Amino acid sequence: MKADTQITVGDHAATAHVFGLTLSLDVIWVTLFAAAIVLTLVFTVRKNVTAGVPGKLQLFWETLFEQVNELIDS
Repeated sequence: MKADTQITVGDHAATAHVFGLTLSLDVIWVTLFAAAIVLTLVFTVRKNVTAGVPGKLQLFWETLFEQVNELIDS
């Protein structure tokens, strides 16, 4: 194994060309994976949502939502 291997910034291993656009497949897969995690959290919180005392996951989600909403407003 070489110790002097260089990683080029912006160089993607697998790309696809669709309608004149170059798509980085690794970025697409990671984005889909992250979306799956977020959707799983959303549906889990939605199933267990309470109007009274929130659980840990609901409290985390509400805090995250409020911070993002404040960031958007500012």
